[in-house]
Order: sequence, then C-alpha cells, then structure tokens
Amino acid sequence: MTGFAISQGLPGVVITASQAVNTWLPLLNREVILDKTSDSSKLRITYQDTLGAKATTFDACRWRIIIDGFAVVASFSEGDLEIPSFGWRIHNSAHMAWGLGFSAGRHTIKVEGLRTPSGTECLSGWNTTGNFLSVEEIQ
Repeated sequence: MTGFAISQGLPGVVITASQAVNTWLPLLNREVILDKTSDSSKLRITYQDTLGAKATTFDACRWRIIIDGFAVVASFSEGDLEIPSFGWRIHNSAHMAWGLGFSAGRHTIKVEGLRTPSGTECLSGWNTTGNFLSVEEIQ
C-alpha cells in the first residue's frame, strides 16, 4: 500500500420527500481526498455504513461511489427485504470497489444517495459507530 485516506464518524443522513427524486445527492462526511502517486496503481475503496429504505418496492433507494465527480466505480441498493410490507428495512454492511486506470494526482472519492419515486425515505448512517469510507492506493 502506498497511500491511504479515511473518513470516519459518518453522521446520519436521510433523503426525504423534500429532496428531488432521481437526483444523486452527496452524503455528509462521505468524502475522501487521496494524492495518488503512481499511474499504474489501483484504488481499493471500502464503504461501511448502515443503509436503509422506507418503501414498498425493491430498489427504492440507491447509493454509488464516484471518483472525481463523474466516474462511477460502484452502485447498489440496500434494505430491499420484506416486500411487499411497508416500513424500514435497515442493515449495516461493507461495500468494496476498485478504481482502475486513474492517473497519478489528487482524486476525490465520494458516496452519493438517490431516492426513487417509490421510496418514502432513504437512510445512511443510522444508530452505529465505526462506519467509514476508506481508500487505499495499491501497487
């Protein structure tokens, strides 16, 4: 490993009906900046958080990991169990992604969330400690 950056202490963030649907929103404190030292190295990104959806359908809440504001390296939905019942579906897990082909230099890695029209609320960072977003530069 030649470089490392981490963001810890992720606060609770809820995407509600007051925000536009189908619009990616940056999530508070889920951003790291890494000065990559080599053109040939890889970025190993780990995002551990408690995510949840309040909805009656599958895929109502989505999250993604992006590099430099445009390169999506992972996207996923969470809390999609217990269909067709209505209510919160929340769990804690880790998601990993690889950033390949990025040149040496400064890179910003962020997590964004999105609520679809079928989701009432989307939750990140509820009632937990120890969650993080980390990036490792690996040769």
